[in-house]
Amino acid sequence: MGGKVTGAIKDFVPNIDVGIDIGAGKGGKEEKKTIQEVQSILAIDLAEIRKLILSIVGVLQIKTLYIIVDEWMELDKNTPSSIQAIFAQLLKEVFFNHKLMAVKIASIWHQTTLYDKKDMEKSKGIELGHDIQLGANLDTTFLSGEKEIFEFCKELLFKRLVYIHKPLGAIKLESGLVDNLFIIEIFDNIPNFKAFIAASHGIPRDLMKIFQKCSLRIKRDFEKECIDYTLISEVAKDLYRLHKRKTIDPNSTAQMMLRRINEYLENTGKRLFLVKNDDVVKSRALRKLVDEELVHQIPSGMTHRSIRDTHKAYHIDYGNYVDWIEAQKKALTDILDESILAEFPDDFMSDVESYVIPVVEESEYQCDSCQKTFPRSNPVYTKLGGCPYCGEKNVSLA
Repeated sequence: MGGKVTGAIKDFVPNIDVGIDIGAGKGGKEEKKTIQEVQSILAIDLAEIRKLILSIVGVLQIKTLYIIVDEWMELDKNTPSSIQAIFAQLLKEVFFNHKLMAVKIASIWHQTTLYDKKDMEKSKGIELGHDIQLGANLDTTFLSGEKEIFEFCKELLFKRLVYIHKPLGAIKLESGLVDNLFIIEIFDNIPNFKAFIAASHGIPRDLMKIFQKCSLRIKRDFEKECIDYTLISEVAKDLYRLHKRKTIDPNSTAQMMLRRINEYLENTGKRLFLVKNDDVVKSRALRKLVDEELVHQIPSGMTHRSIRDTHKAYHIDYGNYVDWIEAQKKALTDILDESILAEFPDDFMSDVESYVIPVVEESEYQCDSCQKTFPRSNPVYTKLGGCPYCGEKNVSLA
């Protein structure tokens, strides 16, 4: 089998013969002209690559070849380029529209560019609903009500624990639902479980991370101990203080934006805040805070209809909120009043502007040689310390 695959690969690799005339050697004698065969990597024929891959898949008798692309948004994260669309076009030409191949992409939705419609004659990329279908959203809650997210998180935690301890499966009711006895045994009461869900912001991977840390702190002794809201709050606070905050450069615009958000929390006591759509588009700092889960974007479908088309709504991280409550010397029981999902208060319409936070404008440098300006976070300047246009190192604040 291996020989067939090797042979197939060799047939598809283009070769060229290169004549090399070395001339006089070290001793002054003329050396013989040699012919060396080298593999050409100067040109890439996507159709040939596709043909080769399909041939290998056929030889190996693979029913479906899954191509997994993770962290898609990293392609354009540090610069407003069109690399996503170009890469998507190459991906489509090689792997799409064949029953033997399937492509799965993991990305953050609001940082994802799939199809460039600015120039229909030169459009590149993959189109949602035509080339690719939207799958599960694991980064923001896709549930519309507290009851729904309560059942979803209960089922999720139950399935994870049953996988480890099979006898636990007996708790499941004939209706297919998980008995609330499961929750009582672990969390002692329903309010504690709701605090557990709120601390994770409904994100499955964070739900399990918090559960693991909480269970380790009580040494997994659920006969004598339980996971209550004080333990949950302590773990969430530590995750914020010791881990999430460390992902932000102290001298970055993201750190300046986080300070502005914390000032808003200090002055208003509100976790919910708004940012104008135009500001969201141009703010790399805000996107960084969302990526690192220091703030959590509320899905547009759950945003108040009065600002849905003009603003994006965000929720300050639960751990940050707990840290603030302790600093204010307020009762930690206030956490139990927090809803699982972010809520818009009854007087929201009469006081919308008080929720709006302006983004931190990213400072720019100007090249003293070519006079062009560029963001301080430009990857060329960050790595090489020079102007991305002319390469000169003499720059100053614009």
